[in-house]
Order: sequence, then structure tokens, then C-alpha cells
Amino acid sequence: MSTLDTNPVIFGLRDFYNSSPEAREILAHFASWKENKKVTGVKRVHRRLSRVGSMVDRPQIEQFFRTLHNIGLGEFISGEGVRRPRFIWGYPLTRLSQVATGDAWELEPLPDPLPTNGQENSDADEVLDSGEPVGLDQTRAGATRAGATRAGESGSVGTIKHTFRLREDLSVKFRLPRDLTMTEAVRLAEYIKTLPFGF
Repeated sequence: MSTLDTNPVIFGLRDFYNSSPEAREILAHFASWKENKKVTGVKRVHRRLSRVGSMVDRPQIEQFFRTLHNIGLGEFISGEGVRRPRFIWGYPLTRLSQVATGDAWELEPLPDPLPTNGQENSDADEVLDSGEPVGLDQTRAGATRAGATRAGESGSVGTIKHTFRLREDLSVKFRLPRDLTMTEAVRLAEYIKTLPFGF
């Protein structure tokens, strides 16, 4: 079975790339980043694009991230009470442009991007909005903490976390096997059809 069969986000990404000039510009810019991020702030993306003369504005960047959220490439956090709108990546941002253009055919998910304790890291948020690159020491420390957390988890090996935006104010999160087959996907879809509606 091909990667396209097992990873439908590639179809969504390519359609988005082909239909949106802003998506092409932002994804091309991400390809120039030296490292992948777990979290990317809207403010930071706007600042970096502005530095290279881009006319893409913040609302367009937010819409870009909302579309990536709907495709299943990560989770966009915004709305009332959110001080720093940001995107939590499920896939490596530096590789998206190659996959979107068809130059690459594989897109492997990142390890769990979401904090396991449900708390936001304010230090990380400050770095995101500073417009400065994260230092190597900070990156290694974050990776070590993330690795230690994942090592303590059970049941996460061989699965991918997916986020599906069911409604404007409701996202559904679930895990599926990395090697999910078409038959299993159809079975899952059929099961969802049997769920009762509101009483």
C-alpha cells in the first residue's frame, strides 16, 4: 500500500498548496527554516515573513493554520482567551513544501507534540513570539524532557495522534495505528455511522 493510501493528509496538503497563493508562499518559507518546531506562533511567522518582504498578513496566516488544522497536520490554538495564537505541529514543517509540490512522497508524523500534563509552557511561548531562533541548548533540553515523557508513556508505540475539527468549537482527538489499512478505516467509518444522535 502506498504512502498516499495510508496518509490522506498528503492529498489535503497538495490541494491546499495548489489552490492558495498564500499557502505556497508560507510553505516555501517554512522550507528555508533550519529546524522543525513543535509549536509555531502566528506572530513569529508574520514577523519572519515581513523580514523577507512578504505581504501576507496575520489574518491570512491564521487562516493558513486553520486549514492545516482541518487537513489534520496539527492543531491550531486560537480564539477568546488565547493570548498567542499558535499551531502545534503533527508533522515536520520543513518537509511540507516538498510533499505539497510532489517532490517528496512520504510524510512521517512527529512524536506527540502536545504536553502530557495539559499545561502550556510560558517560556516556550516567549521564545516563539520573540522572533529569535531557539538556541541549541534550549532545543536539546526540550527534546530530552519530551523524550523522558514519552519513555514513561505506554500504549503510544505504533500509533499516530489525529485531531479532527468536527465543529467550529469542537475538535476530536484520537489515536490510530501507523499502518492503518483501508479496510480498518472503512470499519471505523461504519462504526461512527452507528453512533446515536442527540436524544
